[in-house]
Amino acid sequence: MIAYDRLTPPMREFISGLTAIHTGIPQAAAAAAKGQVIRRPPVEFEHPVVRTHPVTGRRALYVNPAFTKRIVQLSTAESDAVLRLLYQHVTEGHEFQVRFSWTKNAVAIWDNRSTFHYATFDYLPGNRHAIRVTPHGEIPYFDPEAVAK
Repeated sequence: MIAYDRLTPPMREFISGLTAIHTGIPQAAAAAAKGQVIRRPPVEFEHPVVRTHPVTGRRALYVNPAFTKRIVQLSTAESDAVLRLLYQHVTEGHEFQVRFSWTKNAVAIWDNRSTFHYATFDYLPGNRHAIRVTPHGEIPYFDPEAVAK
């Protein structure tokens, strides 16, 4: 949410209401090429670029380089440029990043609706064992009338 808030007002206005295609097809193809088990057919969805958090009413960026293919309302070149700018904004915005150092029995919980997360492999040569629990959530939406609570 902070990453969205730190965009300039014209950029926030420009991207609000746009939608993007999110796909798991490349990840499934890469896994299949390695002989890994594909647990379910890969899917594509159209989601808002900016989503409204259903509890707080705040807006958050809802794009990521692993799954976001392109912004529907823009040309391919425009979509690529805007997505590149948003990814750079998030990854270089150190003022809204958190680093978690894993220790024995550590637990990390975050709200996937408004958090970018990326595993850094800084625990080598040790091992990391994780169990992921993902609750069922709502379909991402953008509400232009939402007021932050």
